[in-house]
Amino acid sequence: QFNSAGVSLALIADDQIIWARGFGLRSIEQSLPATTRTIYPVASVSKSFTAAAILQLAEAGKLTLDDPVEQHLPWFTIKPGGESIRITHLLSHTSGMAALGSSERIAGALSGARNDFLPLVTYADVPQFLKGAESWTVGRPGERYMYSNEGYMLLGCIIQQITGQPHETVIRDQIFHPLGMANAYYNRADVEAYDDVASLYQLTAEGKRLALRSPYRELNAHSGIVTNVLDLSRYVRMYLRGGELDGARVLQPESVAAMQTARVPTSNGAENGSRFHYGYGLLNMPDFFDDTLIG
Repeated sequence: QFNSAGVSLALIADDQIIWARGFGLRSIEQSLPATTRTIYPVASVSKSFTAAAILQLAEAGKLTLDDPVEQHLPWFTIKPGGESIRITHLLSHTSGMAALGSSERIAGALSGARNDFLPLVTYADVPQFLKGAESWTVGRPGERYMYSNEGYMLLGCIIQQITGQPHETVIRDQIFHPLGMANAYYNRADVEAYDDVASLYQLTAEGKRLALRSPYRELNAHSGIVTNVLDLSRYVRMYLRGGELDGARVLQPESVAAMQTARVPTSNGAENGSRFHYGYGLLNMPDFFDDTLIG
C-alpha cells in the first residue's frame, strides 16, 4: 500500500517473541533482504523514549510534570494566551504552539526535494529557532492537540539542562542499557559499523524514488533512534510488564500508566476523525474491538 521497499515485524505474546520475520529489501540497489536484525530509523517512536526519560526525572524528584517550561529553561518566554506552557503540555502536544515544520524541512533538504536547509543542529540552536514563535500559537496551553516536533525538542533541552548530559547519553544509559537494547543507536558511526542497515527512500508526489540520508545530529529528542524489531520488542515488553524487564526497572507502574492515559483526541473534534488519543509519547485508542490499543 505504501510502496515500502522492506519491512520487519515481530509479534509478542506471553512476554516472549513468538514470531518475527523480514519482508522485501533493505537495499533496492544491492538487492539485500530485510531481516529481523535490520535496523531502521524509528522516527517519532523516539518521542516515547524522551517521554520515558522525563517520567524518570519526575520519579527522581528532579521535576514535576506541572512545572512551567521557563522554570528549567529561563530563555523560554512563549506564553500562549499569557499562560505558561508546562511540561505536561509538551508531552501531550497541547502546548498551544503550532508545528513549525522543522523536521519536514530538514528531511526535504536531505533528500534533495528542496534546496533550502535549516541550521537547526544542536540544542543550543533551539532558542534562536523559536524566536518569533509567539505569533504562531493556536490556543491556550491544554486546549487542543497540535503535533509538535519542536515541543519534544524542548523536552530534550530540559533533560540536558537537568542532567548536565547529552539527551542521547541519558536515553542510552537509562533505557537502552537496562533493557538490553544492544542494537539501538543514535550516532552515524554506530549505524555504519552495523552489518544490516536499511537504506532510506522517499517517494515524491510524482512517484519518483529519492535516496534519503538520515539527519544524524545532536538534536534528536523528537526523532533519531535507529534500531530493529528485536530490540523494540524488549522495549514493548517493558511496558507490558509495568516498567520492568528481566529484573531491570526502567519506570514505575504509575509512570507507565501516566504515559498510556488518553489525554487529548488527536482529531481535535473533527467528524470521522482519528479515534486515537495522545498520552505522553504514546497513543491510546480506547475502543479497539472492545479493548484498548496502545501504540
